[in-house]
Amino acid sequence: MRKDFVNSLISIKQVLRFKMNIFVNKMAAGSKLNRSLGHQISDSQRLGYEVLVTKLISSKKRMQNFRRSAGYQLILEHIDLQTGLKYADRIRELNCIDEQSILKIIEKDYLGNPVKYFIDDFQKCSPTTLRYISVASEILSLGVNFDRMNLVEIGSGYGGQARVIDFIAKISSYTIYDLPSVQKLNSFFLQGNGFRSNLKFGNINHLTPENFDFCISNYAFSELPYLVQQEYLEKIICNSTHGYMIMNSGRTNYSGRSAGKISIQELLTNIPNSRILEESPLTGPDNYVLVW
Repeated sequence: MRKDFVNSLISIKQVLRFKMNIFVNKMAAGSKLNRSLGHQISDSQRLGYEVLVTKLISSKKRMQNFRRSAGYQLILEHIDLQTGLKYADRIRELNCIDEQSILKIIEKDYLGNPVKYFIDDFQKCSPTTLRYISVASEILSLGVNFDRMNLVEIGSGYGGQARVIDFIAKISSYTIYDLPSVQKLNSFFLQGNGFRSNLKFGNINHLTPENFDFCISNYAFSELPYLVQQEYLEKIICNSTHGYMIMNSGRTNYSGRSAGKISIQELLTNIPNSRILEESPLTGPDNYVLVW
């Protein structure tokens, strides 16, 4: 009975999110700014992400509860319970991060007031945080050792992935490329969580070639327009020794996201030693993972 009730709530939430997505897309499509800059902005910007984050960081109260914002949940903090359970299973399967560290990450995960569920031995936790732990586990399972590395992340959300990696490893630096308002949100979230590494913010309006040990992007790079992707590919990605990027465009186009995006063939040609892995758990019909 309880399981059926939870599943019904999840279904209702998914329907509401779908309807909200249609509404926001219609609003974005009517924007003069988006019509004039459509070839320069990312998928999330078309959904009003930049305006939303700017509003969130303008108020201390909104900052304290940003992970509860309906608009923010639509675009970023939207992992539901069912998907969270799948991430929990994947974390157990990989067994790359010790249980004590996982529980500490979860225990201290309160900034932004996230929605949490009881998930077996992970206690009460945010499904989105489980996704970040799962991604870190996937990377570790490939034999990567983050210690003393200089990392770069293209599109960082609120800094959840950076927080997890900083907690489990002694990295040298972590550079974030994202919108200025998002970088301010990252600064609030990571500093509030006692981020230990040297935190840097790249200038997205003036990309300069820079060498990194490891590049990460959770869906963000794949949602950038083609010309912007090319610049990141040339100046950041190809200058990163290794990388792990979850992609939702470039290979297939069931969702329509691949229109105007870089193809997987072009990425594999330009990134030395790159290859494709399947996303696990699969969260979208066009999703895959690019590693090198």
